[in-house]
Amino acid sequence: RVFSGMGMVASLTSASTELYFQVKANFRLSPEAPLHLFSVHDVARVFSGLTLARLAPVHEAHDMVMLWAHESLRVYQDRMVAASDRQAFTCLLEDSLQTHFRTQWRPASEASPLRYGQLLRVVEGGQVYEHMHDEPRLNKVLSDHLVDYNSHTTSQSALRMVFFEEVINHLCRIFRVCQQPRGHLILVGTTGCGRNSLCALSAFILEATHRTVDRTGDFGEQDICNFLKELLRSCALNCHPCLLVLSDEDLEEESVLEHISMLVRVGNVPSLWGVGEAEALA
Repeated sequence: RVFSGMGMVASLTSASTELYFQVKANFRLSPEAPLHLFSVHDVARVFSGLTLARLAPVHEAHDMVMLWAHESLRVYQDRMVAASDRQAFTCLLEDSLQTHFRTQWRPASEASPLRYGQLLRVVEGGQVYEHMHDEPRLNKVLSDHLVDYNSHTTSQSALRMVFFEEVINHLCRIFRVCQQPRGHLILVGTTGCGRNSLCALSAFILEATHRTVDRTGDFGEQDICNFLKELLRSCALNCHPCLLVLSDEDLEEESVLEHISMLVRVGNVPSLWGVGEAEALA
């Protein structure tokens, strides 16, 4: 059925607000859960995810409910490491679906993982953010991108990937975040688990420049600041997106962490530029 616009807006608003307060009350920050740092900005992040579907208007109530559930999973559950926390959040989400949308549908009822992305369809104006339930087609699209990536790089830099479920899930998460203004995320894992490879392939698919910090020799705070200046100049003057990957070592200096925090919050680092430099950019 076609849903009522204002009725759905009210349901989305009440469900998002209630879910946020429930998450904040039930998932506390602790040494075992260092990413359980939730704020009211998370409600805005859910709605920001909904707007990604603007090129493919959602007319059916069920489709909007699925999209809202997906965005809520990405904003909240992706920060949860413990299986018990992830299951507890799923229960909260299912309660919200029943209470605010009067639906028996559950994300776990889908035959394939609940994934949304802009990989499968292009229309006038850009790529369509939609439910990607065609697993064989999605795997083929990613495999084709990998072949294309390897054809543009050296044999030493070539990526060797198998697109099993978790790899595809992580790629879709990176795509989703990087397609939003000032999108940023933390990739947690042991050395060699493939985080840099996923970022390199994601940047290639998104047609963004993949940048990392070259830490050869002495590389101090001023070097990081100069690197950020060059990066921001390049993005601004060339109007070209960039995917910047930073490691723990790159963020050892507290001042550098402050610069990065300011960059992802407001899109600029005013303290980075001298007076003459700022005037030259204007």
